[in-house]
Amino acid sequence: MSIPPPSTRVRAAGPPPEPAASGAEPPAGDRRREICLELPQSRGWRRRSGQLRLHGSQLTLTQPGVLRESLLLAGGRVEVAAVDRSRGTRDGAHGRFPVLQRLGPNAVLPYEQGIQGWLWTSLSGSSLPTLCDPADTPPNFALIFVKPLSDEEVIRCFEPAWVSALADRSPLGSPSVAGLLTVVADVSSAEDAFRRFGVLGPLTDREVPPTMRRHLPGDRPADVHVPVHDRAGTSVAPPGLG
Repeated sequence: MSIPPPSTRVRAAGPPPEPAASGAEPPAGDRRREICLELPQSRGWRRRSGQLRLHGSQLTLTQPGVLRESLLLAGGRVEVAAVDRSRGTRDGAHGRFPVLQRLGPNAVLPYEQGIQGWLWTSLSGSSLPTLCDPADTPPNFALIFVKPLSDEEVIRCFEPAWVSALADRSPLGSPSVAGLLTVVADVSSAEDAFRRFGVLGPLTDREVPPTMRRHLPGDRPADVHVPVHDRAGTSVAPPGLG
């Protein structure tokens, strides 16, 4: 069974922090602060590096060679952002972004007690499109949207060849974008940025339905038969509060 890096394991923890009050505003300094994350240069000497920019409650994504115009998203359209610190390797079957079993609003089954699958594997890739070039590059950053991008957004923002390739591999023949995978140059900065943005968290079966999960030989299925008195010790904060 593939073992994720320390940052993707959910360890035993004390009671989760109290969720922020509904509609609570982030500190004024965070609202004004602009954070830019570099996406490494795509293949080809004419390609430029991409960028994820967070400012206030908006996220702007640019990626030359994939996006022909910037993709602008309001923060409320991002369900969860996840990072994976696995070492970059192409050796052997391995997965990125384990899908954990959610036990309740504030509790997730630890990785050590099994998983529901992976968002990406070296054997079968992912159901989500990738901004990486080449496309089989192991990603270390994932965005899951509250709902897929509209067809109009996809056609307007993405390069026609990318849209066509995405439609060809879609079971429905349409370029559905329920989220995106990519590589960020600085994982620690990405964690800090999306924690401030309020959407950083582990991926669970709530955000990743069965059709989006991938599996590896030797995966240990999630064991939901955890004694009630043990669950407090395995609780973790929901996405963005950890």
